[in-house]
Amino acid sequence: MSIQPSLRARRIAASVSLGVLCAYGLAGCAASAPKAEEAPIVSALGVTSADDARMRAADARAKGNVDVALRLYVEAADRDPKDAESMYQIGTIYEERKDAAHAARAYTRAVQIDSEHAGALTKLGLIYFDNRQFDEAVPMLERALAVEPAQWRVHNALGLIADARADHEGAIGHFDEALALNPGSAALLNNRGYSHYLVGALDVAETNYRAALALDSSYGRAWQNLGLVYARQGQYDKALATLERAVSGYVAANDVGYIAMLRGDYATAERLFDEAMRLSPRHYVTANENAIELRRRRAESAQASTAP
Repeated sequence: MSIQPSLRARRIAASVSLGVLCAYGLAGCAASAPKAEEAPIVSALGVTSADDARMRAADARAKGNVDVALRLYVEAADRDPKDAESMYQIGTIYEERKDAAHAARAYTRAVQIDSEHAGALTKLGLIYFDNRQFDEAVPMLERALAVEPAQWRVHNALGLIADARADHEGAIGHFDEALALNPGSAALLNNRGYSHYLVGALDVAETNYRAALALDSSYGRAWQNLGLVYARQGQYDKALATLERAVSGYVAANDVGYIAMLRGDYATAERLFDEAMRLSPRHYVTANENAIELRRRRAESAQASTAP
């Protein structure tokens, strides 16, 4: 991962010594340890040691002085090249600032220093997951679980990756583990329900979606997924009413129509696509595209039925 430091990061880096630039890979150099007889070096921030910098950084952060905390953690990491925790804290600060690139670099350095730093493994794995870099995310997240098993967010991410890779049984296993750790999560129930939906266990999917909605009746994604279950079961009116709890009428009509088309119920699909276009003739192109696909399928079906 090649990351160019921001202007703000460059200003911060300019205030610290060359050693931390080496740690970030921003300069090619080797730091030399001070001689034993030398007096402690006092920085511009009044820091005399790595421990002092870490303690001051934690205090500054607790008081909301995040810029000062970042500079102190950088100085701590500079003074102690084996300080994985300070690198981890640097990563969390960058992540709070929505700077995932610099956060990933700090977490990577923390893992290089301490291959069993659960926090850095987890954070780095989740950044890879958010970027859909699943091949990089999985080993990090699995290592994080090996060090610290009770992490529902890691199980959730691994479950979503498993679903994306069509390993739905594996996904269900991860969501089961996540729910055992966080049973009050509507999102986890919805995610497990979707895995069951993908393997065709519609009744189990419905149970999960209803449980999610019992926890959060405003959870739109669960309403949408529950509507898709009803559509798959041929309960089209019920599906429309359910979907419309979360989406516009033309979106609901198109989505239910698409499932009706997949089920071979072409008359219902045509009616619903027409309804979607009526409700949004200018803005809902998807329904028209689906109507074209419907006509193609009907033609193919008609040809197949008349073939000798």
